[in-house]
Amino acid sequence: MMKRQKTLSPGRDPEIQIRKVITATEHGLDRFRQNGGVCHTRTPDIGIGIEVVIPRETGCDVVYYGEYLGHGQSKTAFELHCPGEYFHGNILKVAQATNDMEPHVFVQASALGLTTPILYNCTGRDGTKQYHCWITERAIPLNTFCRYEDADRQRCSLAAFHCLLRAASCGLYLSDCNFFNFGVRLTDNATEHVVVIIDAGSRGIHPDEIWQKSKVNTSCMKKFWRACLTESATNEEIEKMWQGNHTLDACLLWAEQKWLEHPMVTNSTISIAAARIKQVATERFQRKEAQSTSGYKIMEIVGRFAGENHWDASFALTCYRAARNLDDDLTPEETDTLDELYSRITSTRDNDTQLTDVMAFWAKLQTYREHEKCSAQSITERYNDFLWYEVWPELTNAQKHGRNWRSVAETIVHKRAGWRFVAKAILQTGLPKLQPSHASADATEYVTALGEFAHEFAEWLLSFARCLLEYKQTADYKRARHRSDEALERKQRRKNNLL
Repeated sequence: MMKRQKTLSPGRDPEIQIRKVITATEHGLDRFRQNGGVCHTRTPDIGIGIEVVIPRETGCDVVYYGEYLGHGQSKTAFELHCPGEYFHGNILKVAQATNDMEPHVFVQASALGLTTPILYNCTGRDGTKQYHCWITERAIPLNTFCRYEDADRQRCSLAAFHCLLRAASCGLYLSDCNFFNFGVRLTDNATEHVVVIIDAGSRGIHPDEIWQKSKVNTSCMKKFWRACLTESATNEEIEKMWQGNHTLDACLLWAEQKWLEHPMVTNSTISIAAARIKQVATERFQRKEAQSTSGYKIMEIVGRFAGENHWDASFALTCYRAARNLDDDLTPEETDTLDELYSRITSTRDNDTQLTDVMAFWAKLQTYREHEKCSAQSITERYNDFLWYEVWPELTNAQKHGRNWRSVAETIVHKRAGWRFVAKAILQTGLPKLQPSHASADATEYVTALGEFAHEFAEWLLSFARCLLEYKQTADYKRARHRSDEALERKQRRKNNLL
């Protein structure tokens, strides 16, 4: 099959056959999500592993394996594998609609260097079900690339900004400016990198409809600034320039000149293909390390509960990144504190239901803190009130009228929360909240919410560790620890006497 860029023709290439190999309900999708893969919350239309039969002009069909990469609201993406064949390593997109506009847009936009080219455009058939399918070149999503060790995030935001304005000047407007809608093309060029659009959205391309800067600002740029913040790629120089110029042309000219000064998104002189190979090995090691820390494990437990049934790749990825940052900030003593917290939460709980019970109790503490009757100012008063209003009613009559009812109540809190100190911390400062839910119509808002929640909870864990270490240096803690040690010694002596 000869390599070609599609022409602006209404015709399509010969139909391809699609056959499901691994369904989305099998372990593969869960494993993909747990490893940080990106996907929409809905179930993919086709399996996460598919067989793709593409006819050749010689009459001999080629069978590719399609490896699931991710999916959005209407499309699912696969990487094609068949070593030695032309489409090996390229991306197959499968759309629900039988006539998706993206290939039409990409044909025009790729001629301007704005998108990856369309290599094949056809109908795909899975039994009686028809899809619109097309094949395009592989590119590294810009949000993924920003996490590369050698990535220059300031240059990444400039490259995306430049691409966004170039597209707008041609009548292609990105209503969703998240970095995952941009991609860095995989080339061996070590002197110039190319950032393009990899998802054109649903507006289409309208060369005869060029917006004013004010409309681009309200429709695109506000979301773009948030996307930069999400990826820790905020570029104040770009923002100042955008605010100081009145026309889109002036902003585009500045961006072009700025980009041409150094057209690369890495700190070192390296091709994107080589950078990807290097980063794959680095990330595999870093992720394994980060996900083995107590900070990440606690964040995952809380995240799965806070997000209800919506713990997914995006959530796991943001928590993984926040855990890496948290690990950099922790002292060895603070790390030991989080290790102890994780151990106390999990040591006697060996299933998800029991861990969910702990999270439910944390939520109960949070709810009590927010309740109007929780008016006590000091943490001691607030904790005592919680014991009286929330725990005392659960005691037996014998326990309620016993002299040690408070000790019994504290033991209940300690067991249910995993550690009494974390219960007090929740009552004192509260826990970060995840807002909004996946039901939000604005995907950008949800991605931002995930990042904020992960960052805020990492900060909460850091604060908890530091405050607890400070408390352990106080006279109150030392007296309480001394009394506790004496009680344990008396208990052990009574036990030994019985023996």
